[in-house]
Amino acid sequence: MKILSIVILLLIIVFVLAGCNESAAADGNTAIANEKGLITQALTGLKNAFTALNLDKIMTFYSDDYKGQRGEGKENMRQFVKRMIDQGAFAGSEMNIDDIDIDIDGDSAVVSPVKYKSRWGVMNIENTMTKENGTWRLTSARRAY
Repeated sequence: MKILSIVILLLIIVFVLAGCNESAAADGNTAIANEKGLITQALTGLKNAFTALNLDKIMTFYSDDYKGQRGEGKENMRQFVKRMIDQGAFAGSEMNIDDIDIDIDGDSAVVSPVKYKSRWGVMNIENTMTKENGTWRLTSARRAY
């Protein structure tokens, strides 16, 4: 009888621990899903700012530590975007995030492909985003082939 009680107790412990592991995995999946939602929300904000050609709003989605494919920083990106807006180059352009894949590693995420469609065609971009003080911001971008 004593052995049966010990076996039952051990089985209860095993089931409780298994349940804790499943709960931890579920919590991890929920956390990742929440972060993906925040990243998508940030990209939607960028898309809306891009559609409105609102330079100041566009730049709020860029980290102060941003580095482009050629090493350009945030201020260089701001000047480029301003020039393109002023010249009408972005008029009628679209940013598409419908088919993005988000790969999160801690406070960093790779998001690809973000598709930019303009009169010159479609360009796919791979963005790296970093969570800074609770906000996901673009920290680098490069052309995705």
